[in-house]
Order: sequence, then structure tokens, then C-alpha cells
Amino acid sequence: MRVTDPTGQFDAVVITEGYGGAAGSIDWYIYIVLKGKPVPSDGLQPIFEASTLNGGEPVWKDPHVLEIHYDFAYIQGFRNVWWSHEVENVGPLGEREWDIQIHLSPSKGNRLGT
Repeated sequence: MRVTDPTGQFDAVVITEGYGGAAGSIDWYIYIVLKGKPVPSDGLQPIFEASTLNGGEPVWKDPHVLEIHYDFAYIQGFRNVWWSHEVENVGPLGEREWDIQIHLSPSKGNRLGT
């Protein structure tokens, strides 16, 4: 899944990786990359990773806010901010630096033990 931000500069990209025995397992990762570009395999860190994810979807609330909507997740990693220097040259003084806040947004009423 790939969702472009309101400015058309960046994509939030959801990637799954399957592994394991007969039952199999899937890990979920969300990255931010330049629009239309693949997720590089040279160390780009995900903004979100989960070993279980139901109803997971990145939603841009505005150009500087990305929400991760989900029903249920075993979250293994998360960070709440991302900067454009991770995927592009922003200039020697960071003059083209772009920041994006990342928010987790679980479904209402979906709680463990209820």
C-alpha cells in the first residue's frame, strides 16, 4: 500500500514480510519515501513496525501529520517524527528540511480484555 501526502512530495509505504512454519507469520513495516520511489534496502528505518496488524492504514491528516490507523496491533517499533534528510539532500544548512509527525490512531472501542 502506498499513500501520497497532500503536497505530492512523499509516500507512506506499507510493506509486509512473511516468514515462519506452517502457520506462517507476517511482519508489517511503514516507511516514508520520496513519491514513487521504492523503499531503499540500505538501512532506511521504518517509522512503524508490528508483528500483528489488523486494519492498518496510513492516513495523511495534513502535510506534516501522518496517522497510522489500526484495529489491533502488536507494535514492535514506532517513532513519532520523521525528517526529509533521511531520503534526500536538504542542503548544507538544512534549508529544505521537512518534518512529519506520526500519530498512532487505534480504533475506538477496541481494547484488550473487553
